[in-house]
Amino acid sequence: MTKMETLRMAGIQGTVARWLNADADHMLVAGATRDGIAFTINGLAALGRSPRWKLAITRWADMVTDDQSDLRWALLQGSVGATHAA
Repeated sequence: MTKMETLRMAGIQGTVARWLNADADHMLVAGATRDGIAFTINGLAALGRSPRWKLAITRWADMVTDDQSDLRWALLQGSVGATHAA
């Protein structure tokens, strides 16, 4: 794994850890909002230049901001897609 791949993986893990409480059955932390989570996710785009990475981050942020989706599920599912693109 390259340094950048390691950085991207750490960014993904940090984002999930920031918004999910591991001590409370991985429920969302108090104050979590769709826009706040999407803002954090969009910040990860700076960790890569490839179209694949940028698309994965855009898709993940879109999943989170979609009012029809479960926010916790969108956060976790999007992280899987981003991990594959990392």
